[in-house]
Amino acid sequence: MEDVAKTLAGWEALMKSVAGVAAFAAAPVDIYQDMESGANGDVLTPALMNASHHGGGTWSIDKGELWVSTTKPRDLPGPVSVGGTIYAAKGAGRCWMVHDDKEP
Repeated sequence: MEDVAKTLAGWEALMKSVAGVAAFAAAPVDIYQDMESGANGDVLTPALMNASHHGGGTWSIDKGELWVSTTKPRDLPGPVSVGGTIYAAKGAGRCWMVHDDKEP
């Protein structure tokens, strides 16, 4: 019974030591768009899209119907890795919004 108590105490110490550390390794992805460029209310342009893009390729847009917003940013469920660089899951400050005047 003493061995079981030591084992449980060891597991409890291990869990406390990793508290606050990401439970998952960064997911490897080809591209990542963090949307962290531009100011609140800026019309979304290819320049803004490409400034916050990580990985290959470039972005384009036909019309300026989207804009940068700081009202509803979302964090990733976990970190991602693009070309060996890890991007954190937390700390989103911006998102891209569309005006939906058809919403009830």
